[in-house]
Amino acid sequence: MENSSINTFFEKIDKNIKDFEIEKIPKKNKSKNNGVIYTPKQIVEYIVSNVFNLHFDEYYDLLKLPQIKALKRFLTNNPNLKNRLDNKIKSIKILDPACGSGRFLVAIADLLYEVNRVLHPNIRDYEIRKRIIQNNLYGVEIEKKAYIISKLRLFSWLFSTDKSHLKFLPPNPNDLEVDDIPNYIEQSEVKFNLFNVDFLIDFISEDFDLVIGNPPY
Repeated sequence: MENSSINTFFEKIDKNIKDFEIEKIPKKNKSKNNGVIYTPKQIVEYIVSNVFNLHFDEYYDLLKLPQIKALKRFLTNNPNLKNRLDNKIKSIKILDPACGSGRFLVAIADLLYEVNRVLHPNIRDYEIRKRIIQNNLYGVEIEKKAYIISKLRLFSWLFSTDKSHLKFLPPNPNDLEVDDIPNYIEQSEVKFNLFNVDFLIDFISEDFDLVIGNPPY
C-alpha cells in the first residue's frame, strides 16, 4: 500500500475525531442534560495517573522512576518483582462505562504501554498495543457516534508507531464517512472490547479491576 494513501486514511480518522469533539463543545448544556461530558486531556491524564497510584500502590514509586533505563535496570535485578508486576499488568481489566470519544481509554493505554515496553523490550510495538486493546481495555458508550469515535481513537493509537500491519485500505480514503470506517476497522482482526449498549443493563455482572471515567461535574 502507498504511504500517501495510508497517511490520508489516518488523517481522515483524526479529522473525524476532532470534528466530533468540536461539535460537542457548543452543545455543553445539552450534553450535560444527556449525561455526555468531554473531559480536557490534562484532567484525563491526572485522573488516570491517580487511579494507577491507588491500584499499583506497591509498585507506584517504581513506575515513577525518572528514567526508563533506571526502571529497566531495577527490574532486571529484581526478577520476582518483575514477574509479579508483569502478571498484574497482563491480567488487569479496566472499564470506562461511558467512554465517549475514548480519551480515558487511550490515556490508560499509554500508561500500560510504557510499562509493557520495559517489561517486554523484544516484543514488537504493534503486538504490545494490540495486547493492551484486546486484554486490558473495555468501554461502553450508549451514543452510537461517540462509540464509533472511541473505536477510531483506539484504532489510530494501535497503528501510531507501526503501520506495516495494516492489511486493508478503503479505495478512496478522502471520501470516507465516519459511519463507514468501522467496516474497515473490523478487517484489522483486532478485538476491540467496545460496546454500544447501556452499561447498567448489560455490564452490571462483569468483573473489572478498575472502573474509570469522567468526574462528577
